[in-house]
Amino acid sequence: MYTKADLILTQSEESRDYIHNLVPYKSFFVYRNLPSSNNYLPSIKDRNPFKIVYAGLLGVAQDVFDIIKQIDFKSLGVELHIYGDGPEKEKIISYVLSNNQCNIFYRGFVSVPELEKVLPDYHASLIPLKSSIYGAFPSKIFTAMKFGLPVLFCGTGEGKRFVEAYKIGFTNEPKDFASLSSNIVKLKKMNAQEYLAICMRERDLIQGEFCVEVQTRNFISLLNNLNQV
Repeated sequence: MYTKADLILTQSEESRDYIHNLVPYKSFFVYRNLPSSNNYLPSIKDRNPFKIVYAGLLGVAQDVFDIIKQIDFKSLGVELHIYGDGPEKEKIISYVLSNNQCNIFYRGFVSVPELEKVLPDYHASLIPLKSSIYGAFPSKIFTAMKFGLPVLFCGTGEGKRFVEAYKIGFTNEPKDFASLSSNIVKLKKMNAQEYLAICMRERDLIQGEFCVEVQTRNFISLLNNLNQV
């Protein structure tokens, strides 16, 4: 399939590099799963209490249940708000109900439009991935960027490298709960200008290099060039 293709699309740089080693003479395009553009403009806002959001699948790969057991959000002076559904949902609900002063709130499953209405109310996005899947890229990173939410990434792989390279949050290895706690505290204690700088960096990226309209134009331009060959 690769040798017969005129153009190969991948969702990550890892996949592109892997396939490029097999067929280096082919044309490639990394097509990101980008959200639609918006005009959201981050601003200095009250961060007391500091509210972290997790929105997505509540499964084994994300391991949100382990995080809420290991991180004392109350002692850190922050809140964690969870949206989603999945195999770990009932365990999470049971834990929250049994520890009603833990500063963890399960908000249920909501549609994407409903979620996008509430995301600006939060101050950071928790994105955990217990086991890195080679070639996969967590699209939650782009959703966080769309709403200027600094990223707390728990995992390895391309997602970790992306957050670090573009300086849009903090990272830690899977199950390194001490580092996650430290990263939460660092983000919470940032002064207003430092915090806003991260948010604005995300906005600039999502409206520039990682803008869905820019990506589409580049893709169409590449297709046109191939047709002329």
